[in-house]
Amino acid sequence: MLRNKNNGAQVPAWDENIATLRAFAMMHVLVVHSLFWPVHPELYSDASIFRALFLFEMPLFFFLTGACNKSGKRGILNFYFSRFQRIVPAYLVYCLLGAALTFATGKGLRQGFSDIFYLFSVFPPPGAPVTHLPYLTRALWFVPVYLSIVLILPLLQRIHHSCRQPYACIPFVGCALILFALVFFSFPGNPRTGNILSYVIFYSFWAYLGFYYDRLDLRAAVKTKIKVIPLIIVCFSITGVFVYGNKNFSDMQANKFPPNFVFLAYSLGVMGLLYLFYSTLHRFLAFCRCLPAFAWIFTQYSTHTYTIFLYHPLCFLAIKFLSEWLALWDKLCAHPFLCISVHAVLAIPLGAILGRFLSWPERIKFFPVIGKS
Repeated sequence: MLRNKNNGAQVPAWDENIATLRAFAMMHVLVVHSLFWPVHPELYSDASIFRALFLFEMPLFFFLTGACNKSGKRGILNFYFSRFQRIVPAYLVYCLLGAALTFATGKGLRQGFSDIFYLFSVFPPPGAPVTHLPYLTRALWFVPVYLSIVLILPLLQRIHHSCRQPYACIPFVGCALILFALVFFSFPGNPRTGNILSYVIFYSFWAYLGFYYDRLDLRAAVKTKIKVIPLIIVCFSITGVFVYGNKNFSDMQANKFPPNFVFLAYSLGVMGLLYLFYSTLHRFLAFCRCLPAFAWIFTQYSTHTYTIFLYHPLCFLAIKFLSEWLALWDKLCAHPFLCISVHAVLAIPLGAILGRFLSWPERIKFFPVIGKS
């Protein structure tokens, strides 16, 4: 249960603000990947820094993960069973579908499964074999990171519930300090270990921040949220200092993989802006939902977010196959703005369709509920 700051009463687990942010974040993923995936980088290299400024969707996803899993009242076993039952079957079905598509497009059954099998490993090593199909594996880094956060979320819950203020803020400070240190010092031993640590620490920060969701009056007027403005200024100032000192930090795409302190400061500033102007975003999406088609799309994105994220590369694959079949792919790629627009406009409804019809693996139940839920 979450507390609604508007009236101080308990509200159901389905919360309209969370549903809105889920749908917005997932639609934003489709727009971001329309910016990055279809067009060759050389065609719009001058805009690479600009398009990288849109990369704030993953912090928002993990913030919502924390917001939806604050209480910890289900028990650790129930929590793990429910999360893994939702995450793993859908992931494995996607892997098998990827193998089938690889086979169907001409590589043969053995090569198809060989290329796609690496998906089953957690944190696949650099240079691991990939399917010859484009897009299919580009977003799957999210799954092992998500599973890692799920594993440590009960620990974060315990810290949050057992520590009084200001000690409950220690995880924020600790995560920020470690990411800050990793900017200047490499993690000893295997570099991959440092990269994995960066992912887990960075997204733990956002999951822990989500525990404070019930303290946010998201739909309040902007003038009542002015206390967040100094935080926004500080975060963007820190980002500017790092960029001024090293131009490589200007590319948020590079800062995101693996996430570093600069990306933490930048994304925290962007999330502050999102909080500041959320009421405007909510009104805009509510207006769009007056259209029955968009209302249906919104429902799919807010209800089947994980499925759509997992399967959304198929949207881009379908658009590519269709445009090649119509002999339009080369012409489309020659005009970056048109290419981005076409992909975003088509991918969003296609993602809703995939979410509606491919979400069944999330409902597979291997384990019974144990004790109190």
